[in-house]
Amino acid sequence: MPPPRSPFADSPSAPSVGLSRRKFLTGAAALSLAGAAGPLTRAAEATPAAATRPSPYHGLNFCQGTVAEMLEKPGVQIYDVIKYFGSREKIFNVHFRNIRGGYLKFAETFPDDGDVDLPRALRAYRDIGYAGMIRPDHVPQITGDPKGHKAFAFCLGYIQALIQQLRSEG
Repeated sequence: MPPPRSPFADSPSAPSVGLSRRKFLTGAAALSLAGAAGPLTRAAEATPAAATRPSPYHGLNFCQGTVAEMLEKPGVQIYDVIKYFGSREKIFNVHFRNIRGGYLKFAETFPDDGDVDLPRALRAYRDIGYAGMIRPDHVPQITGDPKGHKAFAFCLGYIQALIQQLRSEG
């Protein structure tokens, strides 16, 4: 298990002081890889430092929504991507959200309304031994909630309920 991680780890000397680097997957990276062979290849090619460097100090700010947007069938494929990076201990932080649709045609949804089975996704994180932060990165807009406070409260409560459910499963 790597030492504590920090988002300020951009220095080549970061490992000497116990810091790690996180790479964020972006939609632009996904779009530039349209010709890739498959979702795991696309995700791995979008994050070469995290996917190929043997250092425990290189990993991902794993935005589940962004990764799902890179997949043809996110409700089927996302769990293998979680296992792929998680088995390599390259997931340092999780942005936990859902979408409806897939590659090049998607809409962000609330956690209980998308194509990804979020209880199954959370189990995948548990099964790979992930013990870090899981949080929404952003949320769909709701009329009458211009700053998103209600939407964030719903998403955070949903995530907390899933975590409690998993804990009760043993």
